[in-house]
Amino acid sequence: MTSLNPFEDNQKDDSFLDIKEENQTVKSQPEKNITIKVITNPKKASKKLTVVSNWSLPKDKLKVHKSNIQRSLGISGAIKNNQNNDGFELIFSGDNKGKIKEYIKSVSS
Repeated sequence: MTSLNPFEDNQKDDSFLDIKEENQTVKSQPEKNITIKVITNPKKASKKLTVVSNWSLPKDKLKVHKSNIQRSLGISGAIKNNQNNDGFELIFSGDNKGKIKEYIKSVSS
């Protein structure tokens, strides 16, 4: 029987996650690190952006995931080339790193 104590930790083992204070990194495969970070919008200083980088999927699959995240959270998003031009970044409006991390964990499992 499980305890009904809300402060007791009854969650599954998340040993495959490497979570940093400012960035959240989800390791779905040993060689792949997906980084989720929140930055300030350079065009509007009072707004935040959530950036998902290093998700090594083809652009057409990233479009599907972007659309799913947008629909489920009701936010806007875009796919851009990353700074090194060796992949893509997903950029979403607002500070949604926790919800996006949960989505990536559910897709990666």
